Amino acid sequence: MDEETERGAEHSDREDEGPARTIRRQVKTAPRTGDVAPPPEREPDQEVDRGRGVDPERERRLEPVTDDADRSERAFAEPRSTVADDPDPAVGSSLPARPRRRGRGPITGSLAPYAGVLTVVCLLLVVAIIALVVVVIGARQPNIVASTDPQVVDSFDRSDADSLGDAPDLGPWEAIGAWGIVGGTAYLREPPSGDPRGFALLPGEHERVRIAATLRGLDGNGGLVARYQDPGDHLALYPVPTAGTWRISIVVDGEEVVSQDVGLVDTDDGARAELVVNDATAFALIDGQVRGRIPVDPAPDTGRAGVTASLEAGGSTRFDEVALETP
Repeated sequence: MDEETERGAEHSDREDEGPARTIRRQVKTAPRTGDVAPPPEREPDQEVDRGRGVDPERERRLEPVTDDADRSERAFAEPRSTVADDPDPAVGSSLPARPRRRGRGPITGSLAPYAGVLTVVCLLLVVAIIALVVVVIGARQPNIVASTDPQVVDSFDRSDADSLGDAPDLGPWEAIGAWGIVGGTAYLREPPSGDPRGFALLPGEHERVRIAATLRGLDGNGGLVARYQDPGDHLALYPVPTAGTWRISIVVDGEEVVSQDVGLVDTDDGARAELVVNDATAFALIDGQVRGRIPVDPAPDTGRAGVTASLEAGGSTRFDEVALETP
């Protein structure tokens, strides 16, 4: 082999050693022992989920194999919260677990749709309670049915007249004002001069007495009287239709010094009223039941008994089956 051929072969060997020398040079420039090499870059899908502390790649390896239908459903499933409800103890989490909510919440939440109905029911209950209290207070007196009704002394079952005439077995009525009879009932035709109220009195004066009558047309301010001395001194029982009650009153020297309502009592047409007066107390009975009482101390000691009415309401109350009882 000549000299030129040997030089060509040597040059070719040097070119073949070029890559090897490059590799050896890179090895020599590698970091020394003790230096920390940077970690290899991860693919985006291999990033650790910092919110849960779980490697998604590890979870995918643990998931069971699903078919295409399951994958489709999972693709449209609701996304998971980034806060773990029950963190995996094997993986751990730096975030506290969210507390579980127990129960169904406040009861008011479930009753909210019925708030209007409940309000109406409560109002009705309040009204019913108030009405019950009024009735109980109004009927303070026991419902004692009178043992006997006083004897009827005049039923006015005679012809219509411009006067009352005589009460059978008792004698003539004394009229304060002009009274008459119509349709078997007594009524006030015209009040006395200077006084809107008229009186029709039975004979005799009594300290203790029971006077009763059936009243029709209660708007005519009709009632019963006892211990009558004059228009300004007597004891009376009369209805108050506008208030749905009856009232016991004592009039002295023209002034009503004592009065008491007997509570809520029907003031219907045809009510049977009775005024009972004894030594110390006056009782009001409506349809046979005791409804009220007052002391009679301010009233006159004795007097006549009868009926009373006025024309202030445009007409007179009419009276039937007047009864009287004395000891």
